[in-house]
Amino acid sequence: MMLIWAIMALSMREAHGENGCPAGVKNADKWPCPRIVVMGGAGVGKSSLANVLLGRDKSYKPTDGNHCFEAGSGGTGGFTGHTIETCAEAGPWLGQGAQFTMVDTPGFGEKMEDEEELLNDMVAYLKDEIQYINVFLIAFKQTDNRVLWSMRSMLKILSATFGNEFWNSVMVEATFWNWNEYNVENRGTNETLWLQTIRKGLEYSTRNWDKIDAVFIDSHFKSKHTEEAEKFEEHTAKLWSFAKDTSREPFHAADIKSVKENIKTLMEENARLADEVQDAAITLNETIKEYNVNITNMETKRNEIVEELNVNITALETESNNKTDALTREQKKSVVFEGEAW
Repeated sequence: MMLIWAIMALSMREAHGENGCPAGVKNADKWPCPRIVVMGGAGVGKSSLANVLLGRDKSYKPTDGNHCFEAGSGGTGGFTGHTIETCAEAGPWLGQGAQFTMVDTPGFGEKMEDEEELLNDMVAYLKDEIQYINVFLIAFKQTDNRVLWSMRSMLKILSATFGNEFWNSVMVEATFWNWNEYNVENRGTNETLWLQTIRKGLEYSTRNWDKIDAVFIDSHFKSKHTEEAEKFEEHTAKLWSFAKDTSREPFHAADIKSVKENIKTLMEENARLADEVQDAAITLNETIKEYNVNITNMETKRNEIVEELNVNITALETESNNKTDALTREQKKSVVFEGEAW
C-alpha cells in the first residue's frame, strides 16, 4: 500500500511539476517557478527592484565580488550600470512568500560593441540555464516620458531574437514611482497616461503594444507610510498574479535565435538611418540658408521701402508747409488790401 501511495505521489508531482513549475520543466529543483527576468536601460534601477522582490535591502551588495544584483550609483568596469552579466537567484517572494527565481540582466544603452557581447551572454544564459521564463519585466524610470531610441533598438533586437511569443510574457515596470501624497499631486502625469506613452513607444516593436500592462513598484518605498506600503503591496501582488497566470504558457528559451545576425542587421539599419539623417540635415541646412537669404532680401527691400516712404513723407510735409506758408501770405495780402480800400 505504501508503495502504491508513493507511486501515486510521484505521478502527481510529475503531472503538476515541482517548485511551482509546470510538468516537463527539467530544472525546477534549481530554479523554482515563476521565473522573472528584469530588463531595461543602464541605471534604471533593475537591481534595486530585483533585490526588493527577493525580500532584501534595495542597496544590497554581494560579497562574492561578482556584482550580480549589486545596486547603487556609478558603474562597474567602465559600464554605466553595476550588473554586467546575466545572473539568477532563487528565493522567497518578498522575503517570506513562495519560492521563485529572479534574473538580473545588464542594462541597455552601453557601447554597441559591448552591447552585442552582453546580449549574446544574456541569450545564452536564458537558453541554457533558465530555459523557461514566466515574465520579462521591462523597467523604465517614471521620469521617462518616451521610449528612448537606444532602448527601442534593443527591444527590436530582442523581438527578432526571441520571436513574437516574447511579448506575451512582457510587463512594464515604472521605477522610482513614489506614492507619497506630494509626488502624486506634483508628478504631472498618472499611471494611465504614463503607460499610454510607453505603449506608444513600443508600437513599432510589437503588434500587441496596446495590450501590455504595467506595475508601479517603488523599490525605495517607506513601509511606515501607509499609502506607499499599500501601493507597494498592490503592485507586487499584480506582478505575482501575472507571473503565476496559467493561461499563458511559460516562454521557452530553447528556440531563441542567435542575436549576432540581428545585431548586424540593426547596425546596418542604423548606418542607413544615420546616412538618411545626415542627408536630411544637409537639406535642412540648405533650406535654412535659402530662407535666411530670402529674409535678408526681404529686410533689405523693406528698408528700401521705408526709406522711400520717409522721403515721400518728407516731400509731402515740405509741400504742405510751402502751401500753408503761401496761403498765409495770401491771407495777409488780402487783409492789407481790404484795409486800404476802407
